[in-house]
Amino acid sequence: MNESLVADDSLTRALYGLIICRLDGTFLNSAKKRQEYIDLTKSGIAGFLLFGGKRKEIKDFIAEVQRYAYYPLLIASDVEKGTGQQVQGTTVFPCQMAVSAAFYKRDGNDARDIRLLLKSICSEAADVGINMPLIPVVDVNTNPLNPIICNRAFSDDPEKTAWYSRLYIEAIKETGLISCAKHFPGHGSTQSDSHLTLPVINKTLDELNEVELIPFKYAIDAEVDSIMVGHLSLPLIDSLPATVSEEIVTNLLRNTLSFDGLILTDALNMDALKGIESVHTKCINAGADILLHPVSVVRAVSELNDSIETGALKVERVYESFKRVLNLRKKLKTAGTDFVDYKSHDDLSHRLFEKSITLVKGDLSSSFMEKTCDVKFIYLGGFSSRILLYTLFGGNNIMDKPFIDGKRVVAAIYTSVSAFSKNFCVSDMEIRSLKRIIKRAGHTTVISFGNPYVLKHFEEADVLIAAYDTSEKAEMAVLRCLMGETPMEGCLPVKL
Repeated sequence: MNESLVADDSLTRALYGLIICRLDGTFLNSAKKRQEYIDLTKSGIAGFLLFGGKRKEIKDFIAEVQRYAYYPLLIASDVEKGTGQQVQGTTVFPCQMAVSAAFYKRDGNDARDIRLLLKSICSEAADVGINMPLIPVVDVNTNPLNPIICNRAFSDDPEKTAWYSRLYIEAIKETGLISCAKHFPGHGSTQSDSHLTLPVINKTLDELNEVELIPFKYAIDAEVDSIMVGHLSLPLIDSLPATVSEEIVTNLLRNTLSFDGLILTDALNMDALKGIESVHTKCINAGADILLHPVSVVRAVSELNDSIETGALKVERVYESFKRVLNLRKKLKTAGTDFVDYKSHDDLSHRLFEKSITLVKGDLSSSFMEKTCDVKFIYLGGFSSRILLYTLFGGNNIMDKPFIDGKRVVAAIYTSVSAFSKNFCVSDMEIRSLKRIIKRAGHTTVISFGNPYVLKHFEEADVLIAAYDTSEKAEMAVLRCLMGETPMEGCLPVKL
């Protein structure tokens, strides 16, 4: 901390102190961009939401920008699959659904291993300067057609979701980092991506209490530090979207559920709230403490100032949240971390990917992969690396070719569950084509890399395998299972 800086609790600084804005780690080679972040820090910004970048560059710049802050900045990032999800040179771990598949027993040993996983994730986050990992996702994924939650959730069962969520929160808090449960009051039953449009949940409060709110109640009981409100429409509770709804944010979350931690919005650059005027003012009036990722910080502060002048936003409401944010920031430490063993973390990640691979149907004999030249390979879906499987099997995609008759076929389906993705499922045409191949082949193994729900379309296949992810680590884990080198130990966390 720069001791020459003096705390300035002016109203403008308080307004900046309600905002966490985007930090593009890939643009840090730009002196102009670096200065922009430094200027925001000097203006009193609450923190940054990190996207991308290389480990050393991110670590050095965050340490630099923290020196301009009177109190430690909140450095948030979506690291549901580990810091490697955002920062090059750090470790990518399995998604939450894969974790649930790997540790399905939920006993003392599983709890110990999950804590080891979280210790590894948090030590890497802290090493690069992230002090607010935006995890866990506590949504209960009850809709198989959910394009944005899906394998980011632990399960479609609220009690299972609550068990994992609580353990994540406790483990994160033990490391001294800020935990964040998302996306209140529950994004798991939706069928649309809130990055593109406003999802609608036609449920009453009683219905939410039976499913969606259960993990949030566990999270609050575990003293979760913060809760992110999702951009969701719940017309049976309020006509306003949850993010700008006082009924949902203040009356339900703050008062009824007795949550006294930090409330932040989901990213405000998402299209779900597009068209809502004075959206920043409405979020604060609804009860949010932090405005996450506004399109423009300057415009957000200007709007809030204007709202104060017109009486649409009360100064007391601003300072209520500002003090809550400041109290949390005062507890943070900016000192460097101890040695981080990235090699052991990578080894752990590989083991967890292997442990998560789930045999959903059928049986694989040890001789299944003895002659890979006799196995015909098919790939479907969108994004994938396909490097390892393609190298092993060779040749091009053989969709609907006559020489598969009576042969052994391995069909790999790649789906991507992420913002703006159009590849979270397989097309009707691909489903029909693969079904025809299954009828003609002598033996068919269908593997889902990513969204496990796609397997429900191919129940007639001899073997169904869920891998939950499209990464090379997931491919390597599946290959080791197919070769008989490791068992398929995972247990499907959702109903197909």
